[in-house]
Amino acid sequence: MTMSRPRLYVVTDDAVWACLSVFGCGLYGLPEWAAIASDADAIAAIPSGSLHIACWHSSTAESRFLQRICTERWAARELITAPSDWLVRIEELIAKRDQLPDVDARRQESANQPENQETPKHARAGKWH
Repeated sequence: MTMSRPRLYVVTDDAVWACLSVFGCGLYGLPEWAAIASDADAIAAIPSGSLHIACWHSSTAESRFLQRICTERWAARELITAPSDWLVRIEELIAKRDQLPDVDARRQESANQPENQETPKHARAGKWH
């Protein structure tokens, strides 16, 4: 099975922070359709025409260097800024992922399960009861 090219690149100076900021999870939860580029070689390796989101966390010389590389590729129209509908879809995916189970439905399920009243209490009790 071959890996398909990521559809969205997050360009950053701090991979962990950017993943938390964009996807609401650590690097372990990075979607398979996304990739993070956090060094000069990774930014240069992003295929031309790719969608990207830039997330800058610090203002060190290294960070400014990475920002310059990203900006130059964007100005040359090699990188395309992800449109706002992508951000909306990411927010929807996060909300769906983090949605709590329906508590009322779970209560109803447990209320509908019959209790075994034929078994005497002492038969249901464990060794220490």
